[in-house]
Amino acid sequence: MDSSKRFHGWQRWLRFLLVLLISFGCIVGLNNAALQHTLEASIAQEVSPSTTPKPSASSLQPSPIASPSPQPVANPALQQLQQLGTAIAPKPVPKLNHFPYPQADPNTLITVGHYGQRIERLAPEAAIAWQKMVSAAREEKVYIIPISGFRSVAEQTQLFNARVRRWGSQIAAAKVIAPPGYSEHHTGYVMDLGDGRARNLDVTTAFARSSVYKWMQKHGKEFGFELSFPQNNFQKISYEPWHWRFVGSPAAMQLFAAGRPQAMPVQPNQMPLLTPQSRSKSGNG
Repeated sequence: MDSSKRFHGWQRWLRFLLVLLISFGCIVGLNNAALQHTLEASIAQEVSPSTTPKPSASSLQPSPIASPSPQPVANPALQQLQQLGTAIAPKPVPKLNHFPYPQADPNTLITVGHYGQRIERLAPEAAIAWQKMVSAAREEKVYIIPISGFRSVAEQTQLFNARVRRWGSQIAAAKVIAPPGYSEHHTGYVMDLGDGRARNLDVTTAFARSSVYKWMQKHGKEFGFELSFPQNNFQKISYEPWHWRFVGSPAAMQLFAAGRPQAMPVQPNQMPLLTPQSRSKSGNG
């Protein structure tokens, strides 16, 4: 009886211990599984790529900076053409076959010589070219003298009115002298010139036989000078072999643009010669 009770007592203890062992094993197993899952998740997070999207190759390129609109490059040649208006300027309206010309500022003119007691002046760039030309001619024993350079509108009025009285009408007078406001002499770019060794030919068509005229025909353009009124000129102005204008700069060429179309061919001895007695010391044009 006692031994049977002890046996059953041991069985209860063994069962109790077995339950404890099983329970302990289950708890340990669950803990190990949870730990393993936690470790695997941690490792996976460290090893796997970041969930943050990688920037694309295009996003790595710097954003383009908006460049300003290209500004037109100034073309000096085109600006000069537009300023001068050589292609679009309306042609001046002539009076008695003479074109209008502006009067230069007398304060800007340069003295280039004397004719008797009168001082002769030119615009600065024309004066510089004149002095070079006179010096070059002198080296070849040709002596160019100034007869009439700049002339104001007031002076031209006196000369023109005197010719009107002499020739009887403005139309007749305008053949040999321009009306006031229409003379190339107003510009300061024109000179009536003579021959220092043939003063009797001053302001006559016979001047065309002088050494100065022949030299000018050959070398005048080298210094920017040209004959304003050759024989048979399109303006129908009397032949003036002494009257030369400076066209050696863009400004000067534009100034005389209206009076510089292609002239008719020169035909010597076609125009009647003015005698020394009929010439004017003041010059024509």
